[in-house]
Amino acid sequence: MHRKILGSLFASLMLTACAHQPIVTAETEAAWSLNHVEGERTTLRLARPKAEAPLFALSCEPHSGDVDITVSSPDARLSLVRLMSEPVGRRYLTEVGMGPAGVPILSGATRSTDPVLKRFGETGDLVLTAFGHGQALPIDPDKAAEFMAACRR
Repeated sequence: MHRKILGSLFASLMLTACAHQPIVTAETEAAWSLNHVEGERTTLRLARPKAEAPLFALSCEPHSGDVDITVSSPDARLSLVRLMSEPVGRRYLTEVGMGPAGVPILSGATRSTDPVLKRFGETGDLVLTAFGHGQALPIDPDKAAEFMAACRR
């Protein structure tokens, strides 16, 4: 009986360790892009070149005030994402779904008046914590400000 419990605990720890890998590493070669075309959703994506699914994205209908958050998920059971832009941080509940090419994604929503996003629009500083790992996702402050301006009511 103890062997079964220890075996289950070990397997659980191994799965947890695998799930807590950084979203962006030097090998991912991810880059930010801003899609801001009149009449279409405005999207700020962090993605690998030629990848359909972003590693992280913020998107909105122009001037709606609503902002969608998307994170590619190595573990489709998780449903909590934390964003921080010093000194402000907040947790966002997300729904688990399938993105392009069958990649599991977490998606949530907030408002452009959210203190974290307002600070992000001013500084370009953003830290994403998901899957037990916090990671800085810095962006050119002008690009962050342009995205936030497009989303604000």
